[in-house]
Amino acid sequence: MDITTLDPMKHGLLFERFLNPERTELPDVDTDFCVERREEVINYCRRKYGHDKVAQIMTFGRLKARAALRDVGRVMDIPLAKVDKIAKTVPEGPKVSLKDALEAPDFKKLVEEDSETREMVELALKVEGMARNAGVHAAGVVMSSQPIYELVPLSLMSGEAVAQFDMNDCADVGLVKMDFLGLRNLTVIENALQMIEKTRGFRPELEPEGFTDEKTYQLLCDADTNGVFQLESDGMKRYLKQLQPDKFSDIVAFLALYRPGPLQGGVVDEYIRRRHGKGGPVVYPHEKLQGILEETYGFFLYQEQVMLTANILAGYTMAMADGLRKAMGKKKMDVMAKHRQIFTDGAVERG
Repeated sequence: MDITTLDPMKHGLLFERFLNPERTELPDVDTDFCVERREEVINYCRRKYGHDKVAQIMTFGRLKARAALRDVGRVMDIPLAKVDKIAKTVPEGPKVSLKDALEAPDFKKLVEEDSETREMVELALKVEGMARNAGVHAAGVVMSSQPIYELVPLSLMSGEAVAQFDMNDCADVGLVKMDFLGLRNLTVIENALQMIEKTRGFRPELEPEGFTDEKTYQLLCDADTNGVFQLESDGMKRYLKQLQPDKFSDIVAFLALYRPGPLQGGVVDEYIRRRHGKGGPVVYPHEKLQGILEETYGFFLYQEQVMLTANILAGYTMAMADGLRKAMGKKKMDVMAKHRQIFTDGAVERG
């Protein structure tokens, strides 16, 4: 179909991640476009499938711990300085709830010592997590074979029809969700190609699949990456100089590694040492996993590696392995507990 020239087989991608017999929901399709032409794509879908059968998706900003306290404090006419003092004792973190905060000594002390504060917190606990404002999803578009207003309520935002359900609820009612993301980097590339064509009289063909240009890798090794998608932060530049990538898989692996957990846990530094042959021989968790983990020097970097491990060691079908992957990715502890027993039984059975 020429949607992309990338070969998923060459890069070890698994079709079961996209679609398998045990998947109950529709596959999620993400497509990136030049940011200036994203609206053209949406308008094309409207013309092709019908204006009443295409809509964007709503997102909801929800009250987190500190915001809930401040909103309740304002309604209760509690002085702003007092509310601010209380809110600042809530521990930092995007997932910290008021219930978590009640375990923090400073916050707990303020609640216990003052009845007004205690009442404010009790009310804030009731509104925490509620939707506070609505917006339009940056990429999500839903489509249907019947008018969308027959399936979900719609709202008009900036002149556009927007489903009043979030992306998960839209999927639950059977709407096909597409992610049409506008990337400014693609716009920059297109503008550069047009400028070359205008000034030089030809339009360069972007390398379709080889990824072997030595000058490009030298730019990466020198951390000359201003404007390069995902590679332009100061931290990434520092590690690129240490890594000295010379093949496409180096870049893919490093993008997977450049996350708070691996960075804080020293995994990135150890990966770089192994990449340069330092730190002794790579030890694999099991000899049968060498083929899966050899390219990443013994580290599990990709969800595909988890799926293949379950398949090889515990006899999972690839559809079952995708269920395990999904549970791990979404941190569904109850589902992971079930898989622990299935994995153990399968591994024991296979010796």
